[in-house]
Amino acid sequence: MTRYFWETQGGRMCLALAFSATDFTFDCAGPTAAERGHQPELRALFGPGADLSASFYPAFRIGHGNLISLTLGGKPVKAEWIRRLGPQVGGGDAYFVPLSHWPRSERLSAKVAVNGRQKTLSMNVDL
Repeated sequence: MTRYFWETQGGRMCLALAFSATDFTFDCAGPTAAERGHQPELRALFGPGADLSASFYPAFRIGHGNLISLTLGGKPVKAEWIRRLGPQVGGGDAYFVPLSHWPRSERLSAKVAVNGRQKTLSMNVDL
């Protein structure tokens, strides 16, 4: 499976999952998914969702700062950096978190470095 992620000139975020040349899904979220600004907030972009391989995922954005570590429900998880977002959606970095379970009312917490200081940002991940 291949994942594609892009933003439109109108500020919409899009995610596609391609399983083959003819078997794919995609979804686009409105501009509020990645509001403009350089705050070090943690903001959900997509998901959680599931793909055909029974992997679950949320995609999120950190508006400002560098990701140091990430936990879900208090347990360490790995984030895959997608890329730096364009100026039409306020910049920041987008990440994808592959999970082996469906998150139910779990808290995603990110430790980030912002201007030489560490901050912990968090958000709920649920259906």
